[in-house]
Amino acid sequence: MFTSPFALSTSRPGAGTIHLSLLAPATPSLRTLSYQYPLKLLGPTPLLLPTSTTTTSSTARAHLVHTVFLLSYGGGLVAGDEITLRICVEACTRLVLLTQGSTKVFAGRDGDGGGGGSSQQMSVRVERGGAWVCLTDPVQVFAGSWFEQGVVCEVDGLVGGEGEGGVGADGNGGADGVGEEEEAALCVLDWVCEGRRARGESWLCRRYASRNEIWLCSPPAAAGEDEGDDGVAEGLPRRKRRLLLRDNIVLDASTAAAPLADRMDGLGVFGTLILHGALFSPLARFFLREFSLLPRIGGRNWDSGSDDGGGGGGEAVVADEEEVWRQARQRQETVDGLIWTAADVRGCVVVKFGAREVEGAKRWLYLMLKKEGTCEREFGERSLLCLKS
Repeated sequence: MFTSPFALSTSRPGAGTIHLSLLAPATPSLRTLSYQYPLKLLGPTPLLLPTSTTTTSSTARAHLVHTVFLLSYGGGLVAGDEITLRICVEACTRLVLLTQGSTKVFAGRDGDGGGGGSSQQMSVRVERGGAWVCLTDPVQVFAGSWFEQGVVCEVDGLVGGEGEGGVGADGNGGADGVGEEEEAALCVLDWVCEGRRARGESWLCRRYASRNEIWLCSPPAAAGEDEGDDGVAEGLPRRKRRLLLRDNIVLDASTAAAPLADRMDGLGVFGTLILHGALFSPLARFFLREFSLLPRIGGRNWDSGSDDGGGGGGEAVVADEEEVWRQARQRQETVDGLIWTAADVRGCVVVKFGAREVEGAKRWLYLMLKKEGTCEREFGERSLLCLKS
């Protein structure tokens, strides 16, 4: 009997690994980029960006930013597809995760339960000094689809009360005693849109569920130290951890008292943007400030368009260029039916938004991120590729 000289493969269908490490002396490199059908990963040539103008360290230098495209054969997921992706971003490396279009979720098989659906799970670890940006296209749920996804992200920090400060006015969003370049950072976008509106598919999915968890974790414990070590992500070192954020979205047509479309209040897309780490503290403060400056009911005379509540006919004096941009953006938000909110939650800034159509949400996200500039400056213009209309 013929015996193969090659070792048996341990990979599973839909499993993938992205491991970004730092080679000596200081060169970020994709140590591992593996995948199995129906998952596909593409890693183009990394971008070399100049030294950030916001970096104050004496060791500041140009840095490489790696980009990986998350793809699926046929542009979507069919019943039974299960994607499991493990990502490790080591210290002093930067990774951007993108897609080449919306992730379409096709109709599941008939029958009860989730056996006829598809799923996508990510386990992410970001070490101190590392940064992960996930600005993918939205998930598009077709009629009859069943889809569940989850992102469990571990960020290095100090567990036990330190490192959980919010994004304050002083601009310090990092842990006590942890420098900006030492803190793990992430920017994660999770959004979903209705199916093919031209075919009348307005939130006709059977079930959509998405969960995002951010855990603050200590460095890997030494051998034999098991107390409090109950790691989160499968395959990652066991570490002491503390939950910073858990965000859940569930749309279940079987338990809804009314059709899902009736409960969406005309929204065709909604999502969540999560920011964590000192690298993204300027962007976080930008969202919080812009939200505080949104017109409030009672603070504006909606008949006259005056911001001071008066009914005078004189035009308001525009303070500066930034105010011109803000007013133009707010008018566009009204046209697109876009609503949003922002809050600081245990060191994470969470932005929730919704719009009538995907293009309106893309336009708003691109304007906000482009105006503030952190993503483009620190990760290159390619990081905003999925948000361009």
